[in-house]
Amino acid sequence: MEETRQEFDVVVVGAGPAGSATAYHFARAGSRVALLERGWLHDAGPRWINAIPPRLFTEAGIPQPTGAEVVHAGPTILMRGKIGRRRLSLPQGPAWDLDMRKLVARVQALALDAGARPFDHAKIKDLTLDHGRPTTLAIEQHQPGEHPRRLLLGARLFVDATGLAADLRNRVPELDRDCPTVTAEHICSAAQETRVIKDRAGAAAHLEREGVRPGVMDNRTGVAGGYSIITINVSEDFSRAVLLTGVITDGQGPDGPALMAELRGRHPWIGELVFGGAGRIPLRRPYARLGAAGIALVGNAGCMVFPAHGSGVGSGMIAGRLLAETVRRFADIGSAEALWAYSAAIQRGFGAVHAYYDVFRRMSQKLGEDGVERLLSSGTMTPGMAQAGLEQVVASPSLQDLLDLQRGLRREPRLLATLAPVLLKAQAALTLARRYPEKPNRRALKLWARGMALIFSERPEIE
Repeated sequence: MEETRQEFDVVVVGAGPAGSATAYHFARAGSRVALLERGWLHDAGPRWINAIPPRLFTEAGIPQPTGAEVVHAGPTILMRGKIGRRRLSLPQGPAWDLDMRKLVARVQALALDAGARPFDHAKIKDLTLDHGRPTTLAIEQHQPGEHPRRLLLGARLFVDATGLAADLRNRVPELDRDCPTVTAEHICSAAQETRVIKDRAGAAAHLEREGVRPGVMDNRTGVAGGYSIITINVSEDFSRAVLLTGVITDGQGPDGPALMAELRGRHPWIGELVFGGAGRIPLRRPYARLGAAGIALVGNAGCMVFPAHGSGVGSGMIAGRLLAETVRRFADIGSAEALWAYSAAIQRGFGAVHAYYDVFRRMSQKLGEDGVERLLSSGTMTPGMAQAGLEQVVASPSLQDLLDLQRGLRREPRLLATLAPVLLKAQAALTLARRYPEKPNRRALKLWARGMALIFSERPEIE
């Protein structure tokens, strides 16, 4: 088999939104960039609708979506528990529903227009290390109808944007040691579909029974465990329904696709699939280490997913910008010092917010279906708190929120014993994350990781 070697400054593996944004920012700054995808480039990344606050695009340095990429800009959101005795309403949600197929294609185009070189159908064969640092990635490129070829890609920095698979991270002993495998209780199985409405009268009857207007995103949480959701959004013209399911993959019940099948079975007015998909999403806060000499993690490979509702697209793209801007301050963009600075930038930025909400995510899992129902039906979950969570920002309760919270706790005084320690832990996680060691210091990192482990009642990542 023919074998050739090519040299780059940066090799990005994974051409979804996080990887493509990373490639764009490096190429735009003048770096020689390779962007790899295991299949066709145009099939990379999620293929469904995702809700993303538009401000995250500004933070990611990516132009905000327009046109057909925006399915709905800030739909009205209803939230209720499994029984639905009381509903929380947000007249205009803070996130835009976006067609991820179009978003990924746009960010890829930005990267390629900036000079990134694409390699699709690229299968990883080997990663060569020099004293623990990646130096060469061997791939086999086998496009349909062509003879396979073997390529050796050299680079100063390799970026793992391969999601939960972590195709590069697992090949670097230093990161494999410090980035534990995400266990089932911290993984969400999600499915999202856009389908034709084949029986408009049936859809209208469903909305009338539920007291929901067309165009409103109707969410039932705690339907299959404390962290689970079923969403139905019937379009205003009754042509399509957007469906979402998500649940923790703990083996105790159905996964996301199974919940989706059950949902369709209960509503025969839902017709054929237009587009959609399913996936497994890590919910835990970002890893304590997000890089080592010669390698960086972005997106799901580094667990950069907002824990409260499982969206990682915005933070993955922001990570790409932070990585490019941080490491170019160093003579060697792949040095251990450069990658430590990148980890600190993530942890002290959105990583702290993720840690804050990871506490609440774990609380919802422990509450279970009945506890989530009490939380919503009592009014203890206020509109302001829900709004902050959807915006992916730390809540700053208004006077009205505090009054609503007080009334809710009067209705369900048992929740106070649950919420009080959770609020303290969340604030502690936020504060500690923002104090991530700024400069390379293994001992300081161990102490930091030990503090995080204490807050989350788990074993420290860094030993």
